Amino acid sequence: MDALSKILSRPLFTVGDTVTTFGSLLAALTIIAITLLLANIVRKTVQDVVERLHDENAHSSRLYGIVAQLIVWVIGFELALHLMGIRLTTLFAATGFFAVAAGFAAKSIVQDVFSGSILRLEKIIRPGDLIKFDGMSLTVHSVGLRILTARTPEGEDIVIPNSLVAQSVVQNLTRDDRSHRIQIQVGVAYESDLDVVRKTLEETVDKLGWRSTIKNPSVYLREFGSSSVDYDIDVWIDDAAEARTRRSELHELVWQALKVKDIAIAYPQLDLHLDSDVIEAVARPPG
Repeated sequence: MDALSKILSRPLFTVGDTVTTFGSLLAALTIIAITLLLANIVRKTVQDVVERLHDENAHSSRLYGIVAQLIVWVIGFELALHLMGIRLTTLFAATGFFAVAAGFAAKSIVQDVFSGSILRLEKIIRPGDLIKFDGMSLTVHSVGLRILTARTPEGEDIVIPNSLVAQSVVQNLTRDDRSHRIQIQVGVAYESDLDVVRKTLEETVDKLGWRSTIKNPSVYLREFGSSSVDYDIDVWIDDAAEARTRRSELHELVWQALKVKDIAIAYPQLDLHLDSDVIEAVARPPG
């Protein structure tokens, strides 16, 4: 027993004022081995739980597992260094400048990861959602650990940091359901028979085969404009992702229906009224 104690207490090396013995090194190696084993178990467990409870894809749930694994590594290795008599505070003090620089560099990353965790766990924004962000209409492709990827109606891919999404006002058009309202405006000439105009517009939207049957369409006379009588037409669809296509089709159908009824779609115009003396002056022969 005394021989074993002597072996375990035998000094191996010194770091500053700290002496590392064979026993403390053996204990640290044991802690490291347990940490590596435990970290793998935690990673797999977290990955399975996130994928099962939140319907995440394999890539996304794997990211959560890696983060959990890194946390276990940090705790385990810090404990191993502590058993060897090495304090992380001493190392940080010796490399204070680099620690501060790394802290500033990691600040935005930590914010993005934290914001992404909130968005994903609370399912505020989900893949497939149609959102309006910073004046853009976007279809969400994925909500990653650091970034949100989305696509514009023109097919352009947009990458947005999660922290920016979490700190901004985002309109989620499909949070509760996929239904969506599309609205178009049309202005007819003042000479038009408004009863015929209304009947034509209502018949047009009633015949739409792709409109939602849950919510009825509507036609409103919005205002008497400077050059036209302006109407708003509201139609609901079941899938917000089809909004751009359906809006285009609705415009074309309204155009065709008004043309068949010989109803003129107004355009900006200016009426010029001249006083009688001006007309006489213009008509008077020169000289």
